[in-house]
Amino acid sequence: MSYLRATIALALVACGGGAAPPPTDEAFRRIQVYEATIAHQRAGAEACAEGERCPAERELCDAVEGLCALARSIEDPDALARCAIARRSCPEPR
Repeated sequence: MSYLRATIALALVACGGGAAPPPTDEAFRRIQVYEATIAHQRAGAEACAEGERCPAERELCDAVEGLCALARSIEDPDALARCAIARRSCPEPR
């Protein structure tokens, strides 16, 4: 009977058994949300007049900073590359 229980336990572990997704999966989901926010705010920032206070620029740069902080926390090369690309969108030095 213990052999059967061990086999079932191993099968459940091997098939995922309802385990939570790896942390990088969740991190990349959040990175995609940041990227969508950046794209949306970039459009708003481009509509602002030069020298005018532009809330979209602030929100754009905040999203870039959030994405980059997340990328640094998981230390994934693809995430860090996405950070570098996103930084080009922010008109403010960060």
